[in-house]
Amino acid sequence: MTELTIGDYVNNYLVKAVDHIIKHSGSKQVSLLGYCWGGDLALMFSALHPEKVKNIVTFATRGDFSIDNNLLSVWARNINADAIVDAFGITPSAFINSSFLLRSPIDVLHKYPHFFFEGDKPKDIDSMVQFLATETWLYDSPPITGEIFRHFVNDYYKKNLFIKNEMIIGKNDKIDLSKIRQPFLNVIAKKDDLVDPKSNKAINNAIGSTDKSFIEFDSGHVGARISSRAHMQLWPKVGDWLKNR
Repeated sequence: MTELTIGDYVNNYLVKAVDHIIKHSGSKQVSLLGYCWGGDLALMFSALHPEKVKNIVTFATRGDFSIDNNLLSVWARNINADAIVDAFGITPSAFINSSFLLRSPIDVLHKYPHFFFEGDKPKDIDSMVQFLATETWLYDSPPITGEIFRHFVNDYYKKNLFIKNEMIIGKNDKIDLSKIRQPFLNVIAKKDDLVDPKSNKAINNAIGSTDKSFIEFDSGHVGARISSRAHMQLWPKVGDWLKNR
């Protein structure tokens, strides 16, 4: 498992998953939605296997990694990924979670009293349960396969090869975003502190689709995905876009 690459995921696991869906649904193609790094994987898959993809939706996904100047991206561009992978074989989940927490330790210390109490009174049980469920999801990070972490840090964050159409995965598969022709929707979180919205928007300029658009939602990286407001205002728009394609 420690030697699995991005090529293994895109050309093996994702191909098998999509083929299974196509077989059992009776459809000829699938629509892909990718969140964060998953959006980059969806674009890679679409560039290499266009005959299997009908529509593409990316969500809070980096395009131009050089634009991102948030703390996590600055760390990624300066970290020695080779040393971490060579030492552990994987990128431990504790390392990943600690990186997120260390972006703003003060906010972490303030978060729990703020969410459990409203003034002097404790919040209602439903609000607490929802908060704990979200926290469990946020920090239930699996370790990242070593070679995938090495590839993302060195070729994406440091060399910015993805947006330059110079990314190579697998044996010799070049990712050329300009060859993507499927209808494309790019969902951007305007207050995203993990992915700069400008980095996100850069994807629209890079891909070759003529039917391409984006939706900007006034929320952060996580809130745009799971908040009640996102479910009421954002996701119906994404559903309508898919219905019309």
